[in-house]
Amino acid sequence: MAYSLDPGRIFVNLKGREREGRIAPGPDYERVRDELIDAAERLTDPTTGARVVRKAYRREELYQGPALSEAADVVLAPENGFDPKGALAKASFTFKDQMMVGMHTFDDAFLYVGRSGLEDRPVNLLDIAPTMLSLLGIRPPAELDSLSLV
Repeated sequence: MAYSLDPGRIFVNLKGREREGRIAPGPDYERVRDELIDAAERLTDPTTGARVVRKAYRREELYQGPALSEAADVVLAPENGFDPKGALAKASFTFKDQMMVGMHTFDDAFLYVGRSGLEDRPVNLLDIAPTMLSLLGIRPPAELDSLSLV
C-alpha cells in the first residue's frame, strides 16, 4: 500500500504514478493517507512508551507549487530523540547502535548573523538559502520561493 524513503517520507503506491500502483486516486488515496498518519502518530518506543512521531503531515501541509505531486504523500516529524531512518525489518523500530551518537533536531536550529540589518519579519526555512547566498556576496536566483533576510 505504501513505501518509505529516508528520512521519514512515505509514498502511497498510487495508480497512475507508481509503475505497479495499487491505490486509486481519490477516496482510496485519502483513506490510506489517513491510516498512515494515524498509525505513525500512535508509534511508541517499546522500552519507554514515549511517542516516536510528533506529527505526520500530508504533503500539501508542507509543500506547494508545480512539483507538489512529486513530494512524499506523508512526511513524519519525529519527537526529539527519534530519527525515522533505517531498516524496518529490524527487531526494534527505535534501535540505535553505538555508531549513531548524534542527530539533527527540528525545532532548535538557528542562523546567527553578526551584523544588524535583518528584516523584522517572520522567518521561514525557505529564507535561509537566499540569506546565506546574500551573506556570501552571491545574488540569489530569482526563481527561489523566498527572499534574503539581509
